[in-house]
Amino acid sequence: MKNVAALVVVASASFTLISSTVVSSAAASTASGSCGAPSAAPTAAPATIEAEPVLYLVVYRPGSAWPAGAPLSKLDLRAHGRYMIDLYARGVLDRAGGFANDSGGAMLLRVPDESAARAVVAEDPAVTSKLFVAEIFPWRQVDWQRRLDRRNKAAAGS
Repeated sequence: MKNVAALVVVASASFTLISSTVVSSAAASTASGSCGAPSAAPTAAPATIEAEPVLYLVVYRPGSAWPAGAPLSKLDLRAHGRYMIDLYARGVLDRAGGFANDSGGAMLLRVPDESAARAVVAEDPAVTSKLFVAEIFPWRQVDWQRRLDRRNKAAAGS
């Protein structure tokens, strides 16, 4: 479970750095039901950082139906997998996967707002069956390649 909390804290630190949203580490590591979200609302990106589209990071952790001590790789997640493929085919799912330590997983959603992200999570068979609980975090992805290209272009011009 330690690695899952670390991922959430890293995601929360990204919010702080990129969009000035502050999420306490306690809020980030506390289970908040099937669709919890950080308590702080995202704010506008600082003037020095261009606004990027808001995506939604969903962090999955063991739910009440997760068998004690069972690794993620041993769970029957076929219905969840079919749901993920459907989301990907519709352009809703950007990427997803399980944590290497088998303690849960995460997905990145491209939806218009948090209510749409909550609806996606609420319909996930792994959530409805209580294998997973999920926390939803609004997340601004930084296009580092575009920034690198811009920096390189500026350096070439000087």
